[in-house]
Amino acid sequence: MAEVFVMWQEIKTAGPVRSWLAFTAGVLVWLFRYLLYLKVRTGVSVMDKGQLPSEGPAYLWLIPRFWMKVNSLPWILLLFLVFAGLAVGKRRDEKGWTFAFVAGLAFRGTLYQVISRM
Repeated sequence: MAEVFVMWQEIKTAGPVRSWLAFTAGVLVWLFRYLLYLKVRTGVSVMDKGQLPSEGPAYLWLIPRFWMKVNSLPWILLLFLVFAGLAVGKRRDEKGWTFAFVAGLAFRGTLYQVISRM
């Protein structure tokens, strides 16, 4: 029982253990999202061309384009490096785990871009 208490204290206090757990949680969130997408996905309609809307508010076509640009290789790698550096630099801060969590999310995107280009 004492080991569980010690581990819980390590998680509660800011430090490397908490940052690694947040990084792992960030990677697992994307994995869970992907698996859920595979399970819930419906068939594509024959009539669906998958094009961005040509009319309507600007945010309808700006947001998907921005998201695709951010998830492309040079930008997602830069995002990962920035947040990984912030996670290492702020691992002793109380809110430093959020940088590690975002670095975990960006790591999945970086890994996907590198593997898909092989």
